[in-house]
Amino acid sequence: MRRIRFRSNPDNPKGFFFYYVCNAVIVALLGTLILSRNLSVYGTAEWGISDFLYFGLYGISWYGFWLVLATLPAYFLHRFNFRKTGLALQYIFCASFLIFITADTFVYNLFRLHPNLAMIQMTFFGGGQIVQFTAGMIIQITLLTVAVLIATGLCMFIAKFINRKWYHPKTAFYALLGLFLTCQIIYGFAYAFHRQALTAVAEVMPLNKPLTFNRLLIKWKIVDADTVNANNLNLQNSKKRMNYPLHPLDCSDQVPQYNIVFLFVDSLRADMLKQEVMPNAWAFSQENIRFHDHLSGGINTRHGIFTLFTGLPGSYWQKALATKTPSILVQALQQRQYAINAFTGAGLTMPEFNRTVFIGVENLRINPRGSRVYQRDDNAVEDFMLWHSKLPSDKPFFSFIFFDNVHAYDFPEDAQHTLFKPYWEEVNNLQLNNDFDPHPYLNRYKNAVHYADINIGKVLAYLKQKNLLDKTIVVLSSDHGEEFNDSHQNYWGHNGNFMEYQTKVPLVIHWPGKGKGGINYRTSGLDMAPTLLPQALGCKNPTTDYAVGTSLFTQENRRNWVYVSNYSQDAFVEPNRIILINQTGAMQYLDTHYQPAADTTPPPFMSTILEESSRYLRK
Repeated sequence: MRRIRFRSNPDNPKGFFFYYVCNAVIVALLGTLILSRNLSVYGTAEWGISDFLYFGLYGISWYGFWLVLATLPAYFLHRFNFRKTGLALQYIFCASFLIFITADTFVYNLFRLHPNLAMIQMTFFGGGQIVQFTAGMIIQITLLTVAVLIATGLCMFIAKFINRKWYHPKTAFYALLGLFLTCQIIYGFAYAFHRQALTAVAEVMPLNKPLTFNRLLIKWKIVDADTVNANNLNLQNSKKRMNYPLHPLDCSDQVPQYNIVFLFVDSLRADMLKQEVMPNAWAFSQENIRFHDHLSGGINTRHGIFTLFTGLPGSYWQKALATKTPSILVQALQQRQYAINAFTGAGLTMPEFNRTVFIGVENLRINPRGSRVYQRDDNAVEDFMLWHSKLPSDKPFFSFIFFDNVHAYDFPEDAQHTLFKPYWEEVNNLQLNNDFDPHPYLNRYKNAVHYADINIGKVLAYLKQKNLLDKTIVVLSSDHGEEFNDSHQNYWGHNGNFMEYQTKVPLVIHWPGKGKGGINYRTSGLDMAPTLLPQALGCKNPTTDYAVGTSLFTQENRRNWVYVSNYSQDAFVEPNRIILINQTGAMQYLDTHYQPAADTTPPPFMSTILEESSRYLRK
């Protein structure tokens, strides 16, 4: 058999580089063609030729560019006379990529999810919780693997042939780089203008994180902020929505129609609810129902609030944002003809609650007023009172009042508002380390919490003055906690770990007729929607139609684990163990102090997690 030789000089690295670029592009093309199977379940009935063309070019450029970078070690081995080793390494990497892409199409078609290391771990080492392999499946997998291996070799052969016939290394690489950047720029514009056909690549393709630049487009006046922040787009296009709820919402039961007020403080940890720090909230908790072991659904604002309003795990955030699916709580409120608005110290556009939780709410207050953060919180209270005063007296209302000053450690630094001393006068995160004394920092935090409590007192006083407390459900809580190196592992703030300092938040509920007292069993932010919908809004649907939680007031048959998410990780918090799907996608077992757990037994609820993580995606 004739040996194929490279046209370029063996000592010239450009010839080898051109071959590797060609092979990456060909493999990326094949991978994109395989991934087109995912489009059948996403839905492309409204796509035009340009949408399909963009999908193809995006896949070729994205995977081609990263394959070039990933196979550089093979290129250098090849360049420095380890040619067989380099070619073998390149073959193994490209074959592994195509096998993963092929597997992804089967997983995505079944579960509307992309596979990760945790799923692979549970598949092969979880006792058949995820998939049980039959003889027929093993034969089919074997045949597909053989086909991919042959296809990988064919891609390499074609790349060698092209290298012999058409030697333009700079042209090839610059063309690939140019296509990569062009597709990213197009995606950024499509995201800003809500072009779902183009932004579908973020959902349909695995191992993919496209570029967005809304703020830059607004700053350069290429697009106006109203277009980017629009929260009433495509609501009638059910084909692009999640399968959520599973059945049409029916909130026709004649239950007492209470007003509902959410009083939330960003970054408020559970142990701040005490008399010396939050006198107003403390007095409120003594006369109402206090939950002593309540975890947020996230350790950041995005997931903490999203899980609260939807009853869904934080893993649904990206899908809800991409399809502009409103939260179930807002859907139920709208069905019962509530006046709805949000009064926040931070804008609703980052995180994009205007395009997820509150999408479809008319005249939504998106942007706060004021220069300092604590002033924006003050104005949020004023705007709430003004908004409510203009409502008809018989109109039920829902208000989400969300204070941001604690998150920013901001408060008026005068004698009246600096009760806790000494406090850190200027926060400099670069100084934080394991040896840093946290007490001045914590005192600054307490001063901010105390100021938030003043605003809580203003809202409660207004409700009392207007004789609304007897017909209003008031929920006092937070989106996540805050840590001050409590674990002595150099963790500060939030979004860093899933220990109680960042996950545990206060929860106090005033519900006319339900009395007062303490509840000691563990609850979650995901329990809020399945509490309010049937009991306050008269929704007849079973809670499994729209949520994975259960009523806050039900102790029987509660799970002994809770979903908690952050930007890149998902955790399942048990009483004595934290099961973490870490940033690499692998499963990790930790104890409550964030050290490797002695018990590494696979949890029995992983099949439940997989089912619930795909239940509300369109089949």
